[in-house]
Amino acid sequence: MKKIITLLCVSFFTLVSCSSEDESVKVPPATATQAVLDGATVKVTWPAVVGSGITYNIYRNDDPVKINAEPLTEATYTDVLKAVGSYTYTITVNLAGIESEKGITSEKVVFALPKTPIAQAVLNGPTVAVTWPAVAGTGITYNVYKNDNPVKINTAPLTEAKFTDVLTATGSYTYTITVNLSGLESPKGLASGKVVLDLPKTETFEDYSYSTIDGVTTTTIYKSVSVSTYDSANITKLASASLTSSNSGNTTVSKRKVVYTYTGNLITKTESLDVAGVVKNSTVYTYNDKNKMTSSTYTNSKGNVSKSVYVYNTDGTVSSTDYITSVSGVVTPSGNTSVYTFLNGNLVKDVNSYTSTNYNSTETSTFVFDTKNNPSKYVLGLSNIFGTAANVNNIISSISTDSSSSTYSERSEFTYDANGNVLTEKTFSKEGNAPEKLSRTTTYTY
Repeated sequence: MKKIITLLCVSFFTLVSCSSEDESVKVPPATATQAVLDGATVKVTWPAVVGSGITYNIYRNDDPVKINAEPLTEATYTDVLKAVGSYTYTITVNLAGIESEKGITSEKVVFALPKTPIAQAVLNGPTVAVTWPAVAGTGITYNVYKNDNPVKINTAPLTEAKFTDVLTATGSYTYTITVNLSGLESPKGLASGKVVLDLPKTETFEDYSYSTIDGVTTTTIYKSVSVSTYDSANITKLASASLTSSNSGNTTVSKRKVVYTYTGNLITKTESLDVAGVVKNSTVYTYNDKNKMTSSTYTNSKGNVSKSVYVYNTDGTVSSTDYITSVSGVVTPSGNTSVYTFLNGNLVKDVNSYTSTNYNSTETSTFVFDTKNNPSKYVLGLSNIFGTAANVNNIISSISTDSSSSTYSERSEFTYDANGNVLTEKTFSKEGNAPEKLSRTTTYTY
């Protein structure tokens, strides 16, 4: 009987001892978490639990499945969000294979895609500079869309708030932006203002000459058509212009072709060829380091050379001096000099003087412009060359007065298309007090 009691006591002692060993693994309680949203990531932190062997699990919202793949050894975790919405976080503490109850839930964080900015588009020749206000946040990228095309035009997500679009065709264009974050793309923002690239394709000129005999006035019309072609690699770069001229009987009297040579974005040479491809005349242009024309040298089929040299004055005007070079190479001043005044990209005044041994004269011309685009505004290189094609806008009137106070004036009437391009121009001229006459009609296609 005594032995049996002893065994029971041993057995009881053993059971008690085992129970006490299990209860000695005390898992610390989980603490409260803090969640901070940065872009599409949430940094979750909590006070570290003191002790060896401590790890943590983290849970999002009410999901019973932890979001960490492996037990966490540090009191921090970064969650990358893949969907917009509201999120809260709780943690548990692990020790010796035992997991505590969930701690206090974090404050709610709300993940939403940023507001999409509005794009601004600026046309510069064959390129469009698209910009927009940068969106703050980590991991933000952008996509750019043109017109209503559902396919973005950037090959890779953009990390900066800018994009340059190289146009391969003329037309009207608008741009919209989307914001990307964590694999999500926002709806398109509001479209930019419209930019329009139109280039003159044909120019048809009709020049009118009047003669009166025995009280009967006869009008002779000389017609010429210029057809421009452009470089396939840069649609604003002129390749050539073919000109066909005819008389009032609509009989072709001449054909020629002007070929353009560029160095970079500047026209450095033009050559006029006959139907056989023989160069009849050429003009060579030089520029300074600011891409302003410093000289133009014209050579005709006989080898005679005339040259204009341009000097840029401190008051903003430009002076030119003309020279003549004989076939033998002798250079002499022609006697012609000019002073040009510009305003808003337009030549508004030209004072031309001629001086010789026996004769001096001065002619002053002033010009008034509309606010529409010159048809050649976006043709590469033309704005760097002196002439009407270099003006930003169109001349609506001009008046020239010489030293003897004789006057010659012109005025133009324009029609425009919906994009503000010139479609037709009628030019009327007037000498002194003589009646005004229609002198030229120009028609453009694009």
